[in-house]
Amino acid sequence: MNQLNVYGLVDQQESLFKSAGSDLDWQKERLYAGQLLSATNFATNLALKNPVSVTHAMTNLSSIGLSLNPATKYAYLVPRDNKICLDISYMGLIKIATDSGAIRWCKAEAVYSNDNFVYKGVAQMPEIHCDPFKDRGDFAGVYCVAKTSDGDYLVGTMSADEIHTVRGRSKAFSSGKSCPWKTDFLEMAKKTIIKRDSKTWPKSMRLMQAADILNEHEGYKDEFLVNPSESKYPHESELTKDEAVQKAEQLKFLVNAEDWCTLFDEYHDLTSDEQLDVWQYLDSKTRSTAKKRMAEEKQQRIISEQ
Repeated sequence: MNQLNVYGLVDQQESLFKSAGSDLDWQKERLYAGQLLSATNFATNLALKNPVSVTHAMTNLSSIGLSLNPATKYAYLVPRDNKICLDISYMGLIKIATDSGAIRWCKAEAVYSNDNFVYKGVAQMPEIHCDPFKDRGDFAGVYCVAKTSDGDYLVGTMSADEIHTVRGRSKAFSSGKSCPWKTDFLEMAKKTIIKRDSKTWPKSMRLMQAADILNEHEGYKDEFLVNPSESKYPHESELTKDEAVQKAEQLKFLVNAEDWCTLFDEYHDLTSDEQLDVWQYLDSKTRSTAKKRMAEEKQQRIISEQ
């Protein structure tokens, strides 16, 4: 009976799913969603107990345009933190980026202590020499290579320590319970560097939204609330304290004026490190309103692009 109920719950999402403007085939996606939510009693009962989370997940799915087709392994509906969440694989992130034209292709690979990895800078293909049939040693990090539409290479690296730092910020990992960081570490490491490096690719609204969905549902602490002096990452903001305070006042003015379009543009014209500097000078009420309204503005822009 519960399985029948969960399919009925999925069917209730049709109008909102279609209103997001996706090209996905609703009839196929409803079947995939029903299969995922009825795969275990835990997922089924959680979906029925928290139907709002199913609505949120299915709307997000439609907005970013990734299918739940298990053959593609792009996206999944998973139970997490007493709700149903949309999870996106690193392959799904690459799919969004290539479909939008932000890049031609992308790959992320792990590097081990016995490998001979030669990094040549952010704009040249690295070299890696290894014997895949022998012990490659301990995990040393990951690298990511993306090729832009202009034929340029964008290369990023993250050490094992950096990956472990990101993992440590995950509430799911810190809880001690089973989570993807424990069951699929390499997949999560690849997703982490792709999500980070995508900030340097040509802008794509769908890709930005996908990264936000992952940050929200993978249980990361709010990156905007981290004190830059406590961060283990290199901090490269070019704003002085006075400039950051002034920018924060400008964003607060835009929030009070309810000018969400300008707020979105002004905020996203900042680098991620500058955003971090500015965010700490906003009060909690302004932060909450800004995050909500910028998310809505992003949703509207994604719909208008389709």
